[in-house]
Amino acid sequence: MATVTLMAVVNEEFGLDLDLDQMEPLLSFAAMRSELETRLTNG
Repeated sequence: MATVTLMAVVNEEFGLDLDLDQMEPLLSFAAMRSELETRLTNG
């Protein structure tokens, strides 16, 4: 449940379209931050 909530908040806040398959490797803060930085700078 927490993963789904986190995914929804990230999608809404950053205008992304992550799905559950993409969330599995993003279980740490560092991994999530790195993924967000990459997506936001590369479009």
